[in-house]
Amino acid sequence: MSVQIPPVDPDRTFTAEQRREIVLAHAETKHGLKGEFLRAAGVTPRQLYLWRRQLAAGTLDIGLTPRENIPMSDENIVEFSRLTQRNQELEALNAELGAERAKLETERAKWETARAKWETRHAKLEARIAE
Repeated sequence: MSVQIPPVDPDRTFTAEQRREIVLAHAETKHGLKGEFLRAAGVTPRQLYLWRRQLAAGTLDIGLTPRENIPMSDENIVEFSRLTQRNQELEALNAELGAERAKLETERAKWETARAKWETRHAKLEARIAE
């Protein structure tokens, strides 16, 4: 049986799916090859230990690590998930508003340019009339 090593990001950040694949592939790796597997995947034993605990606790997707001294309740995990999702929604909304603001600033600049031209023309006409 051949174990496929998941692709590694160059900046050593892994998606939840990549972490899950690494943990499961490591579990299937033969005993003498586990260290080599971790080196090839670019993962430290400590990272694997944390990911394995997160996977077992069902929190790998949200990155929570269960603690021995402070147990996380299901309500806290659900609340954290909800807040994380809300934060993502607000960040997306903020990006949309930023794009809309940029459009409005562009329109404002066009309007100010047009107004400046109008004021120049108006001043010239008033000067002609005053002559």
